[in-house]
Amino acid sequence: MHLLISILATFCFASQAVPIKRHTTAPTTTAPTGAPTGAPTGTPTTLPPTGNSTTAPTTAPTGAPSGNSTTAPTTTAPTGAPTTLSPSNAPTKPTDAPTKVPTVNETVLDALKYNTALTTFYNNTMGNSDVKLALEEGNVSVFAPTNAALKALNVSKIPGDLLEYHIADRVELVEGLNIIPSIDGSQVLKVNKHGKVVDVTYGFPSATTSAFKTLNTNNGIIYVIDEVLSAPQAFEVTAENLGLSTLLALLKRTNLTNVVSTLNHTTIFAPSNAAFVAYLKQQGVPDAASLKTKDLKKLLSEHVAASTIYSTELFKLKNLTMGGKTWGISGQTIGGASVTNANVLLRGIDSKANGVIHVIDRVLGAGSPAASSTSGLTGGEVVAIVVGVLAGVAIIGYCCFRRRKRDDDYQSAN
Repeated sequence: MHLLISILATFCFASQAVPIKRHTTAPTTTAPTGAPTGAPTGTPTTLPPTGNSTTAPTTAPTGAPSGNSTTAPTTTAPTGAPTTLSPSNAPTKPTDAPTKVPTVNETVLDALKYNTALTTFYNNTMGNSDVKLALEEGNVSVFAPTNAALKALNVSKIPGDLLEYHIADRVELVEGLNIIPSIDGSQVLKVNKHGKVVDVTYGFPSATTSAFKTLNTNNGIIYVIDEVLSAPQAFEVTAENLGLSTLLALLKRTNLTNVVSTLNHTTIFAPSNAAFVAYLKQQGVPDAASLKTKDLKKLLSEHVAASTIYSTELFKLKNLTMGGKTWGISGQTIGGASVTNANVLLRGIDSKANGVIHVIDRVLGAGSPAASSTSGLTGGEVVAIVVGVLAGVAIIGYCCFRRRKRDDDYQSAN
């Protein structure tokens, strides 16, 4: 009987302890099994055994479906992670975002648009359908003046022909001189490359500016410059700008000014003012007015070639014929004259052709100015001296011959 009472007491005690045991283990059996290790630390598994089970869910991660372990990973993501992240609203890849920095995958027009220092030039290109098309589809070299360069000239609207002069065919620049035709073929740009330095020289006034930045694109190269280029001008304007007043005066006297100015493709070897002074002194005349008009016309015609010859081509030749006179070319000289200012660009009369001036330090065929200035002798005086020397040599030779013959006759007689 005592044994039966003990068993019944033990059973009653166990039945009262079961709810307490179930209470303490319930949260661990219903907690998400796949929760991230970084889940909030207030999960039910850490509650004190004496805690109230009704408060356990309030400390679980917000939004966690109760009792559903399959959605636990997304609802218990680490703090700060987007809870609704999906491919549709994920951050855009950096390569897809606008960079506003020209890359080789952009056209020239795109690169101009993205560069805030070139907005004025870009706006002008957008207003010219031919230029816009060339920048989008052509293969070009663009010499783009900055906003500051255009503002300095108080220019916001660039005339169409001048705008096109800033755009040339794309070429791989060689070291030294490069002559590049503009996109419409009417004019050329003179570009000099020295290592990484690129200089462009333009026609009027004759000036040079360096490209301080280069932008490469998939259909061309942009050379950023701080000057607005000006197209080449006609002969008279260019010669005056070069200070060739004596040449202009002689052309006017011989009525050749209009002839030279209307040439479309021409090369003019233009003696400097000092070269003409030295020439007149060599000829023994006080001034150009003392020269006969016929002789002066012939002299000037011997300085004009009927084709455009840049220095890169000129000094590869052995000779060049102008006005019926052939001049030898050696090194960097022609007809004994050195070129002191080469490849000054000219515009033809119809604005669709070009020419070039090479300034030289003496009149072609004339003696060295340095030699003439020290000797002070005219051409006639030089000839007289030569003839006198030859005559003297002949007289001395004759005297020697007579004396020898006399000695031979004396010996024969004895």
